[in-house]
Amino acid sequence: MNLDTSSSEYKSAFEVYMRTGIPIEHTLKELTLKESGASEKKPTHYYIWRTRNDGKVRPEHAVNNGKIFAWNDPPATGHPGESFGCRCRAEPYSPTIAEYFDIQFTGISDASSAWTNLDFIHHYFFGDGKTVRLRETGHLTGITDRYREIVIDDASRLPSQIAIKSRVSQNQYFSGDFKNSYDFINVLFSFGRSVISGNFFGYCKNINGALHLNGSIRFYFSDKFEDIAGIRRQLNLLDEKYKIKQFGELPFSTIYEITDSWQGTFKAVVHFDPDRSSYAKN
Repeated sequence: MNLDTSSSEYKSAFEVYMRTGIPIEHTLKELTLKESGASEKKPTHYYIWRTRNDGKVRPEHAVNNGKIFAWNDPPATGHPGESFGCRCRAEPYSPTIAEYFDIQFTGISDASSAWTNLDFIHHYFFGDGKTVRLRETGHLTGITDRYREIVIDDASRLPSQIAIKSRVSQNQYFSGDFKNSYDFINVLFSFGRSVISGNFFGYCKNINGALHLNGSIRFYFSDKFEDIAGIRRQLNLLDEKYKIKQFGELPFSTIYEITDSWQGTFKAVVHFDPDRSSYAKN
């Protein structure tokens, strides 16, 4: 929603601004949007510098005419009306921004033959607890595809987390960490819930209220094959070559870890104003 410049609140604030030089942002940062009947408050972060376009305009202010500035990042001249006798005004500016967030994975590769549930169980009994890389099982692609559906394609999850960090550190480098567990049982029964963690590092540039982001991400996968109840349900599928008998506590087995990592890159354009952005939820 845009700032209602015809409202009595705005006119009063603008009068104060013209008399005292106090920027409108400071006196009218939040307005009730009467047209919608909503009580929600919306901030205005940017303005367009407007001069009187006559011979009395100071040269340094004439240079600012028509340019967009942020209230929290004033030009060298200060905001309109701040210097003594300045007749310039600040025209509220609410940019229209086509947001997008693109995250791509790199370093994804898989063994040519994918493990079945029986292969995971076999390693449980005969692998001596040796850690297995996810890509060795042939399921890295399946896990990353499912992770994209759950986390990457959901604007409120990792994309929002990155956007929130960038708003804090606009026009400079930023970084952050993430970690959560996910149900990958639909990829293969043997996975169940697994943990994916990582960190991201990027650069942000604020251009007239649009944050332009780019950077890299590192992902880490972690799981343990220890779901005894699940294994017991699979015992009737074992063939004779594994020579497994159904003992009460499944002796001679060893829990083992399944790990892996891959990389990613991101590019995005998001609103600096979180109230106008699709990427704003914690």
